[in-house]
Amino acid sequence: MFHQNIISEAEHQAWFLRLQQNDHARWFVHEKAGVYDGVVYFTDINWQDRSTLWGFYLAPEAARGSGTQLGLDGLDMAFGTLQLETVYAKVLTDNEKSIRFHLKLGFEPLVLQEAADIVQTPETQSYHAFSLNKQCWQQQRQNILDKIGLTIKNNNETFK
Repeated sequence: MFHQNIISEAEHQAWFLRLQQNDHARWFVHEKAGVYDGVVYFTDINWQDRSTLWGFYLAPEAARGSGTQLGLDGLDMAFGTLQLETVYAKVLTDNEKSIRFHLKLGFEPLVLQEAADIVQTPETQSYHAFSLNKQCWQQQRQNILDKIGLTIKNNNETFK
């Protein structure tokens, strides 16, 4: 999370209206066992390059393991339903948990120049940039599933 400002209801409504008209962003609410436990979003979608910047929010009360499920479902959405080829991420340098999470999912760190070219940000906060391509995801996905013993449902059932 790069901003921690309080957002008013009017600001939320204006953002939601803009979002509905933005062809370069997709936001999905994640559901597990009838409980909404997070959000996955894709912004700066470049339909020509088939690339995007992703992020997610996990509900504070989400069950243990929900983050992994949300990540798996989100990346399946990116590489499957949205037919993207590359997903980029930026993670605050002090967010060790998210850095480990991205590495577990198969993301690879970008060198400084690559990061500057791909993720331009007006924020003054330091972050690490990562990328994951579809081919690497297809290999890593099964490794994760085998390790944690998860069965992934169809994305139509997990995202609203």
